[in-house]
Amino acid sequence: MNKLKIFVSAYACEPGLGSEIGVGWHWVLEMSKYFELWVLTRKSNQSSIEPWITKYPCLLYTSDAADE
Repeated sequence: MNKLKIFVSAYACEPGLGSEIGVGWHWVLEMSKYFELWVLTRKSNQSSIEPWITKYPCLLYTSDAADE
């Protein structure tokens, strides 16, 4: 069965942190269990997201710098 594709805009989205930025990350993780996600977030989050994806490859990830 194909997963429904969803675009998520998560300005605050980074693993290993709490508060708003941690909530954004956990929303993405939970949604990725049920949907194929495209997530738009800040370039500054890239350095935290990429190592996490390498260690836990449950998410597909493509980087494109949108805020340079």
